[in-house]
Parts: sequence; C-alpha cells; structure tokens
Amino acid sequence: MDWTTSLKAKQNEFITRLKLDHKNIICNTEEDAYSELIVISDLRLKRLRDFCWSMTEKYRYKSPREVYINNMKGKLGEEAVAKYLKNMVREVDYLTYSGGDGKVDLKLISNPEIGIQVKVRYGNIDTVKWEFSKEEVSKNVALVCILLLEQISEAQTEYNLVMAGFLPTEELDTNNKILVGLDDLLYGSGLHSYLQYISSDQPGISSDLETYIFNDFIKASECLLSKNYKEAIEFYTAIINIKPDLYPAYHYRGYAYYLLDNYQAAIDDFRQIIHFKPHNLLTYLLLTSVFIKKLDYQAALEQCKIAIILNNHLDKELDILIYIQCGWIFNKIGNYEEAIENFNEAINCNNNDPQIYNMRGRSYYELSKYEDAFSDFTQAIELDSDYVEAYGNRSAVSYRLKNYRKALQDSNKALKIDPSCADAYLNRGQAREGLKQYKGAIQDYTKSISFDPGMVLAYNNRGLAKYEIEDYQGAIEDCTEALKLDPNCALAYNNRGLAMYEIKDYHRAIDDCNQAIKLDSKLAQSYYIRGKSHLGLRNLGSALSDIDQAIQINPEIAEAYTDKGFIHLISGRKKEAIQFYKISLHLHLKTGNLSEYNIIKMMLEDPKILDLVKKNYFK
Repeated sequence: MDWTTSLKAKQNEFITRLKLDHKNIICNTEEDAYSELIVISDLRLKRLRDFCWSMTEKYRYKSPREVYINNMKGKLGEEAVAKYLKNMVREVDYLTYSGGDGKVDLKLISNPEIGIQVKVRYGNIDTVKWEFSKEEVSKNVALVCILLLEQISEAQTEYNLVMAGFLPTEELDTNNKILVGLDDLLYGSGLHSYLQYISSDQPGISSDLETYIFNDFIKASECLLSKNYKEAIEFYTAIINIKPDLYPAYHYRGYAYYLLDNYQAAIDDFRQIIHFKPHNLLTYLLLTSVFIKKLDYQAALEQCKIAIILNNHLDKELDILIYIQCGWIFNKIGNYEEAIENFNEAINCNNNDPQIYNMRGRSYYELSKYEDAFSDFTQAIELDSDYVEAYGNRSAVSYRLKNYRKALQDSNKALKIDPSCADAYLNRGQAREGLKQYKGAIQDYTKSISFDPGMVLAYNNRGLAKYEIEDYQGAIEDCTEALKLDPNCALAYNNRGLAMYEIKDYHRAIDDCNQAIKLDSKLAQSYYIRGKSHLGLRNLGSALSDIDQAIQINPEIAEAYTDKGFIHLISGRKKEAIQFYKISLHLHLKTGNLSEYNIIKMMLEDPKILDLVKKNYFK
C-alpha cells in the first residue's frame, strides 16, 4: 500500500470527527505525542504577544492592529507545529528578512536546507481553504495547514488550533499558487515520518523498496509517538538492515533507546550518525542529554562545546539551548562561576526567559551571593508570576538573609499556586522556624513529607524543630529517619548528636558528631557539641580542643566562649576565664540574646558567683 493511502484514510476519519464536533478530536498534552488539537496559553502566549508587539514597532508605517493580528496568526501556527516537531525544527529569524520570513517558517535542525511553510486560517470547517504562493511551494518540502478555532484579538487568553493536515511539495506544481481544503491534505501525524525520511538525502520514494521503507518509517514513528518504544526499535532496525546508510533511522532508534534508559545503545546509534554526518548539530545535543542521564557530566560538556562550535551563533535559539545546558551541567558539578557565565550568554540571547534567571539565581545562591540570587529570582517572577520554583528559591534566599517574614510570604504564594508543592512547605517550615514558630514549622515539615516521603531535609529540619520544643526523642527519631534516606547527611548526624547531648547520652552524642565531622570537617557546631559532650564526661582537654576548633571555624559562637571560659575557670585559670566570658558577653549583646547576656554580666560583676560555679562543678 502506498504510504499516502494510509494517511488519506486517517485524514477522512479525522474530518468526520471534526465536522461532528471539534471536541471529538484528540488533544494530547504528553511530551512527544501527536495531538490534533493544540492549546496555546499562559507563558507561551505571552512570549508570542511580546514578539507581535515588537513587530508593530518594526512596521510602523502599517496599522499596528493589522500587524499584530497577522503576526500572531503566523506565530500561533509555527508554535503549534514546532511543539509537535520538538527537537526537529527551528524557527526562521524574522529579523533576517526585511519583509518577513523569506517564505519559510521552520527549518530542520539536521538539514537547514529543508523548509516548512505553515498557514493558519479561521473559518467554517466545510469551506475553509489555505492558499500557498508558488514561491512558498518551491522553497519548502512540506506545507502545513492549521485551523484556528478563535478569532485573534489582543484580549484573547487562550487559542485552540487544529492540526488540519499537511502536503508534501514533491509532486506539486511549483509554477502556480495552490488552494487546498481539508479533503486535499494528508493526516498530520505523518509529517514527522515524512520529514525524518526526506532529511536523509535519499532519492525520491518512487521504487517499491523505497515505498516499503517509508511505510516502515510511518509505522515506527507511530510506535514512537504512542510510546511503544520496543516495537519502534524493531521497525528502525529492519530499515537499517535494508538501508544501513539511512541515518535518520539511527537517530530515532537511538532516541527510542534513550527513552528506554538504554543509554549505551543510544550513544552507539548517535555516534553512527556522526559517522555519516560529522557536523550534525542535533546529534551532539542528543548525546549531551544521554551523557547527562548517565551522570557523565564531563562527556556531556564536551558535546556541548562541539555544538557551540558547529552552531557558530547562526541560530540564536540553539545558542540559548546550548548555553542553558552548559550552565546546568556546570551547576551539577559545582562549578558555579562557569555556570553563571553560560547563563549570562543565554540571557544575552534572550532576556525574557524566566527559567534562565531562575537557574542563574541558583548558581548565585550556591556561591552565597544572596543579593544577586534574590534579584534573579525576582526577575524570574516578574516574567512569570506563577513560577512556583522561583518563589520557593526566593523564599530560601530570604531565609538565608534572615528576612523570615519575606520568606514566609513567598512560600505562601508558591502554595497558593501549587498546594501540593513539597518544597514550598519545606521553605515555609524554615521561615516559621526562623520566626520561632516551631509547632507551625513541624506542621509544614510533616506536610512536605506527606507529598515527598523521600525529603531528607524535611525530616532533618523537623527533628531540629522538635529539639527546640524539647521533644528530644522525637528529634532523634526524625534525624534517624533522615539518615536512613541519606547515610551521608552530616546535618542529620549533627542534629541527632545535639539531641543526644540534651538527654545526657554523651557517648552517642560524640559518635554522631564524629560522623558529622567526617562528612563535613567545616561543621563548627559538631565540634562544639562534641566539646560539650566531652565536658559532660569531664574530659577537659578534649573539650577545650573541640571548642577551640569550633571557634576557629566560626568565631561568632557566643556559647563556645562561655564554655571555654568555664573550662578555664574550673581548671584554676580565673583570669583567662574572665577574658572569654567578656567575649561571650559582647557576642550575646550583638545577637540580642539578653537573657544570656544578663547572666554572664552578673557573673563578671560578682566574683563570688564565679567561685560558686567552680565549686558546684566539683561537687
């Protein structure tokens, strides 16, 4: 059976459903799945609106409303087709052509010589027609028709677009314009397979063998889109056995392997493409994704670098994609300065993408550059007022800056948008803990755990909040649960050690602090708790050594100077003890801890109290 026969049959069935009621057509929101109905709204629509208004500035000699509507019509169609052909096409830069897009709307990434023209029409299903000029027919390999279900207006908040179908230009008359209706088109799902095949630089599909191969491409593509990856691989393998130099078959088989988590097989197929097409940019981008999945970040970076060289700033959208990937990888390996440089490059290409600001903000956060991070998260929110992750990240920054009320506000906003966001409950719990609302914090951490039972930090933080309300056993249980989930969580060992100290289980407190220090040698509090535990066991030398180490890491721990003064006092060095009590007094005043300040002040003013403290220790 000729490959067009199958698509014609599907088109007839689709038209029947469409004419009965457009609600009968398929609206598939899943990734990589064909959808007869595409809905464009929210951030995607905002981006298109911004572009269309920028075009009214470019064509000032025309009616702004007319320019806006015409551009919106075209961009809606391109957005719908690009969504279906994800990772396969790129938009033509409108700024390159003084009069528009040069009669080509989309180009294949793997072969920029291959163009696709998209036409959008609003009208009656029975009478609607799409017109293509002879130049559009001659410059493109496929013509795609989109039916718009709403009229365009500046106030419209959502557009519904129907993938009406497509036509290959191979056998069309390029000397005349053409006018087509729904009945003239092929079913839209075949466009993907057709472009796969046509991009392989193979001769036309006229022979029986070529028709057979193309039919298998159709079947393989349908399997891929319906997530039947194993069957898709079988079809692509059959095609490769017949035509080993048909590189798109390797491309999509590799993609199917990737979706099945068979990363080595995917890498082998993608490298086979490079054998045929050493400068195939898309293949290097796919290899980047595979190596990221394999956690081989160095190999992923190498692919990104090759992609940057191959793109050579020819395609701004691809530049953005590559710089974002590089930045993301540098973030993962802890090279935050390099990550920021790559995100800067991406922002230079597009300063209206909230995701880039959010990711750069994360890099600043990890470098403790909290003001810069706050600024980036704020910019992300200004670009997308429903960006839950950005609210959560800004909340985390405010917490670090000790602006707990601001942290609470942002967490509340995140939860208003997404009431099931585990991270938002975690952030709100931290903000409440900062405000000493420990019971409220415990409730939030519990809610976070209910949505994400694997949230280590929620267990750890809940344990710390329980410690603050003197529920030491509850604190120990939560920290133990955190350590079951992550045996390398230094903070959980630290906090459990803190609770162990309070119940006077000094030996287990020391064991936990040993583990915390082993995992993080810069954890000042662990040295301090271990020192206090040694003090509880009357190991004064070990206690003083640990407390000194804590002070060396963090000279602002007021209690450490108090305990150091106490050790000197009971060791008979009253003069030295008074010096350290004075430092503690100063730090308590600085932090506003007036209760401790008054106690130490009283001790320093009355030497008899110091003598009494020493005497009580030796009882």
